[in-house]
Amino acid sequence: MKTLLICFAALILVEALESRQLLAQLFPNDPLFPNQWQLHNTGQTGGTFDADMDLPEAWSVTTGSMSTVVAVIDTGIDYTHEDLYLNIWINEGEIPATIAASLTDSDADGLISFRDLNHSSNAAFVTDLNATGYIDAGDLLADPTWEDGVDTDSNGLVDDIVGWDWFDGDNDPMAGNHHGTAQAGKIGAVGNNGVGMTGINWNIRMMPLRVRDQDPAEWTMEGAVSAIDYAVEAGAPVSLNSYGARDFDLLSQDIYDASDRARIAGHLFVAPIGGAGIDLDVQPISWANYDLDNILLGIGTDENDQIYGHHWGAQTIDVGVSTKDAVATDGGNSYSLNGKGNSATAALLTGVAALVHSAHPEWGYAEIKAQIMSTVDPVPGLSGLTVTGGRVNAAAAIGPPDFPGDFDLNGVVNGLDYLLWQQDPNVGLLSDWETNYGTGVSQLAGDFNFNGIVDGEDFLLWQSNPSVGLLSDWEAYYGFVTPLSATSATSAAVPEPTTCTLAALYLAMSRRRAF
Repeated sequence: MKTLLICFAALILVEALESRQLLAQLFPNDPLFPNQWQLHNTGQTGGTFDADMDLPEAWSVTTGSMSTVVAVIDTGIDYTHEDLYLNIWINEGEIPATIAASLTDSDADGLISFRDLNHSSNAAFVTDLNATGYIDAGDLLADPTWEDGVDTDSNGLVDDIVGWDWFDGDNDPMAGNHHGTAQAGKIGAVGNNGVGMTGINWNIRMMPLRVRDQDPAEWTMEGAVSAIDYAVEAGAPVSLNSYGARDFDLLSQDIYDASDRARIAGHLFVAPIGGAGIDLDVQPISWANYDLDNILLGIGTDENDQIYGHHWGAQTIDVGVSTKDAVATDGGNSYSLNGKGNSATAALLTGVAALVHSAHPEWGYAEIKAQIMSTVDPVPGLSGLTVTGGRVNAAAAIGPPDFPGDFDLNGVVNGLDYLLWQQDPNVGLLSDWETNYGTGVSQLAGDFNFNGIVDGEDFLLWQSNPSVGLLSDWEAYYGFVTPLSATSATSAAVPEPTTCTLAALYLAMSRRRAF
């Protein structure tokens, strides 16, 4: 009888998995989010359901952190954009001492960010000089009390309050064209603000480092090397490196050495791979030249998990990234579709890496890269074209909430988790569940077998009654399996779980159909 009950409940679990999402999801209110199939694919563009990177599931765990800094080494960023200005990095070491001592950390996160500068408590120290209606980087750069001509942090760059421009040789990394702005939006457009699009990180600080202009050929090796070193020295754990001519030679020892210095510092280096359709295992170009394990490379896929217009490499390209026709921030508070190139792929991959860092700030590049690569969704179209043969799954890379025993990743520990756990023949006795994940206390509602605990046994008994209602009723009535204290713990002799045989499963299926 017990075997039948286990199988019966397992069938109900399968039906629940098929009929409803067990993973918690968090959706933003940004009007362009429904167009961002890369983050959540419902088939809205004619694509395949769930051929995406599972961001709503990831956001149920973290929406990013202002403690995470990403360096955007590109054409600069439009730091006045309505969907970006709050997530632009401030070099706190360059804030004039007379101002720094008076500023209020309004959100108590240990940082001074544009969220703080837009709070009323700091209104006396900032002025909306560019008349955008809010305080942004342009206001600081135009204010002589902020741009005071002093190298406050003694790094050799005067007034690098929000980054640096190596292309023009000054402290204003304003976008020279749309490219850097477009990639910044994918990484970190403010989420759930009811405006525009949703970045992979709703909360983040993006460091604008300008090294080129419109023409990809218009960049200097010295500027790129300096930007990489700057990002590492300023403490950014991740950088997007989107620069270089289409035929440039990244075998440069200077670029290699800068990338290696970043590796030694624990920095993850993300970059585009090019798009001419070359097997990089055979003809290595671009970043695939480098034998450095802190470089993370991705190939773009469309809404049906098919690659398009990119190089590939079973030994050189790490993962697939949902990319095609990605929404992007553009100049003048506008938005566009800017996901046809490999720069967009690199930006989206950078965003996922930053989100993983926000959940695991103690990790270095090795852990972040390994986590992203080991949690991909296998995709047949990527087999033999990438190292992993799969597409990035942000939710899996983030990992579940910190609830030991939450095997279905829905944020609660309950009977469903016990069932999933029990299907593993190597888990051992039921007492192991109690040891690892706790039990209920005596006299709890839901203790249907009266053994002093509310656990999977009770769930099986409860679920075997066809009149109990929906699975959600169990969660509503009985909730978590709550850990016992040492003094209140009760022990009961509970038999070892019985294997769910094929015969018993067939019988359970037959009885299930009878209800």
